[in-house]
Amino acid sequence: MVPESLARAVLVAAATFTVVLPARSAQACGGCFSPPSATVPQTVAQDAERVLYFHNPKNPLETIVWVEVRYTGLAQDFGWVLPLPKLPKVSVGLTLGLDLLDAHTKARWQLQYDKAGPENCRNAYDGCQVMQKSQYSEGPSLTVDSSAKGPAPQAGANGNNAEAVTVLAQGQTGPYDYAVVSGKSAEPLLKWLNDRGYGTPPQALPILQSHVAKGDVFVAIKLSNGAGVNLIRPVVLTMEDADACVPLRLTSIAAQQDMTVQVTLAGNGRAVPKNHLHVEVNPARIDWFQGGQNFAQLAAAAIDEAGGRAFVTESAQPGAALPNLLGNLEASPAKFKNAKSLYDVALALPQSGLPMTEEVAAVLDDALGLAQLFPGVGAAQALANLHSCGQYFTMPFGPPDCQLPKLTLKKAALQGRFVDGGVLAKVVEEGLVTPLRDLRDGLKAAPMVTRMTLRISPEEMDRDPIFAFNPDLPAVAPTRVAQYRNVCTTGWHPPDALRLTLAGLGSWVMKGAWGVNLSKDARFAQAPTALRVELLDETGGPVGIDAGQIELVDTAIMGALPGKASLPHGMTLKVPTAWLPPVSDAPVLQLSGWKRPYPQCVPKKGWVEGKLPPVGAVPGDPRLPGIEGGGRGADALGQAAAGSDAMATGPGCTAAPGGQAGGMGLAALGGLLLAVVAVWRRRANVALATGR
Repeated sequence: MVPESLARAVLVAAATFTVVLPARSAQACGGCFSPPSATVPQTVAQDAERVLYFHNPKNPLETIVWVEVRYTGLAQDFGWVLPLPKLPKVSVGLTLGLDLLDAHTKARWQLQYDKAGPENCRNAYDGCQVMQKSQYSEGPSLTVDSSAKGPAPQAGANGNNAEAVTVLAQGQTGPYDYAVVSGKSAEPLLKWLNDRGYGTPPQALPILQSHVAKGDVFVAIKLSNGAGVNLIRPVVLTMEDADACVPLRLTSIAAQQDMTVQVTLAGNGRAVPKNHLHVEVNPARIDWFQGGQNFAQLAAAAIDEAGGRAFVTESAQPGAALPNLLGNLEASPAKFKNAKSLYDVALALPQSGLPMTEEVAAVLDDALGLAQLFPGVGAAQALANLHSCGQYFTMPFGPPDCQLPKLTLKKAALQGRFVDGGVLAKVVEEGLVTPLRDLRDGLKAAPMVTRMTLRISPEEMDRDPIFAFNPDLPAVAPTRVAQYRNVCTTGWHPPDALRLTLAGLGSWVMKGAWGVNLSKDARFAQAPTALRVELLDETGGPVGIDAGQIELVDTAIMGALPGKASLPHGMTLKVPTAWLPPVSDAPVLQLSGWKRPYPQCVPKKGWVEGKLPPVGAVPGDPRLPGIEGGGRGADALGQAAAGSDAMATGPGCTAAPGGQAGGMGLAALGGLLLAVVAVWRRRANVALATGR
């Protein structure tokens, strides 16, 4: 069991900006504040957090945390404060790594076409003319599913603060200057931060004091002089073994309504929130025909139904099952090793697999001087230009110079710009490949990697979520699958309905064409967004929570810590009332009449146009109309009674219930062909005998 002092690993920060909202914010560990404005009130702008927690595979007693912050505003206003239980090593990671991980762990919603084919759909023209494959016979399978360095902060500049605030470490990493400080009380710490431009609001004082009382240290981060906000990268914190914890209390000062907290954790089992509930989104509410694009909204609603403090598990899968996050990037340093000029670099870039992003350009800039390559063009655009020209120069019949919009890169000029390929290869290896390799190896070594999501508002952030692991819980595949098939309620093409099948819940027919969802069906009007509200702990399976006890259980588990049961001993829980989905729809079978909607066949003998089958008729009944008094008609009725689609596949126009109305049956067609062959042979023999 990890000591309680280490159970306070704080992994997520809040962000408060002025005026402009970022497209996405993801922080760790504490608060990111902008200085208060004299003219514009400070505006909350944090809407998301992204955190990754795993252990160093080379030292399992070492915790590694990747935390990401996105910020829109002035670079000089950027400030980030992260409380931690112990002195960390501070470095930078890659947004690319978190994006690659997201691609393999986020929940996806896939709609597959049922191989059984259309239901109750007969084609009125089958056997009557040459037909193209019906556009309704098969449906698509959908899976729809980012310089100069300023002085580091110094302590001892403000009288009493020199004694009350101690600088434990300071330095520079990536685009950041940072200092790790500790304080004897919150007041001088708050003043120390504000004196250095962190703009920490007074509301943070009691929360800072709670961290000071626990002995936590604080990592204060600013952008280096000359570094723009486009250079912001994830921060990597390496410390002694610590339990994962998200400090939402400090985040609440700078959070907006329904803020997303995304946490990915690697451990010896499925990750579980110790002091928060768990909820499962009802698949019947998912927009399957749009790849589950409404999942985020549904997750927020389901969490609200669970009292506002509950996590959703998007996926939980063995680390060994994760694909190689690096792909072909692992071989990229070798592509640059022999480069002698910028021309060689341009040729190597398309082969390297490196994405053309601000982050990659910032890593390569030290070795290439991209920022100085083109006056007025940033490093990222310069790198993209070289990449484009690398493709251009490989064209067999192109001119020697690379023509770009408003720019010409001469081959001779690029060849005259010297580059040390060995240095460049080392920069790529250390700045891009090594962080991604360490991330991959750390996740691959974990028995289980879990991605969890929380949607929460500031007033609900009264505790810091803390996590543990449960080896007893099953894996959760990131891809959820539903099946659909076309349905013809009239018995004839074209389809006018859809059947959607959800594993474990049922199968229902909905009137309408492609895009109809269960959530629009009146039978599901009262369906809850939360399929189940439950409590997960470190052993055993989920424990269902009755709606009337959600608030009681939420209060009871508020102080839960790893190593102990979340629910107090002896607490009695009601058996929750499970939601019962509507009864599944039986196979659609339409026997409204025999008359085909498009009668373009010449009726055969025995055909009775528009006549209904006799009451009580069974397959094989000679009273059934059809070719020669039964046969195909009786057989088709038997298929219809079994709900089979086979009646749409036979050739000939038949008098079958809901099937082809009139024409040749298969047996009759075969007999006719045999008769033609017999007549042909007889005439041939006569011709041979008579010479005619």
